[in-house]
Amino acid sequence: MHTHKLLIPGLAMFGEMAYLDIEFTFSGNSSRRASYRLVFCPPSDDPIAAETLYTMIGEEMKTLCVSVVSFADIAQLDRAKQQRDYPVPGEEPVNIFEKPVSSFVLTLSELQYLYATLVDLMLRVADNLTIQVLFFAAERQELHTIYSRYAKRLAGKLGLTFINNGAAYAVRTKNYPA
Repeated sequence: MHTHKLLIPGLAMFGEMAYLDIEFTFSGNSSRRASYRLVFCPPSDDPIAAETLYTMIGEEMKTLCVSVVSFADIAQLDRAKQQRDYPVPGEEPVNIFEKPVSSFVLTLSELQYLYATLVDLMLRVADNLTIQVLFFAAERQELHTIYSRYAKRLAGKLGLTFINNGAAYAVRTKNYPA
């Protein structure tokens, strides 16, 4: 059995940015525990996302409440912070979206639980903050197929629409104007 819990009570807010820290325990095994940060920010904090989103939605984007969503393994975020605080000359910068080297490989049922839970949490936050469009991108090549499959399936199941442009996805939430 897979479980998850919030590591902080509710949504942490910093100005226009917000995040949730979630700990997952996969297959009921404490050695298969991983923590992820789900971050929500305005497009103005991510110019590349803003440009991509503008090509997907157009002028309409200026009148909508849009949030760019990303998630990363907290261990990888900590490793990147440590590298910034104590740089080693010639060391390759840590990519926060890469899977940590010490991490385990998720099974299919674990992947399904992880992504279904993350999407559920994204939509709950969108409801609470009245976000009309959620934007996210598959930061790693192997995630393109997974994101496409889950975005299509979950959007259809929930009566939402999504737009796909390569590795970029925009989901119109139930707050989207009719």
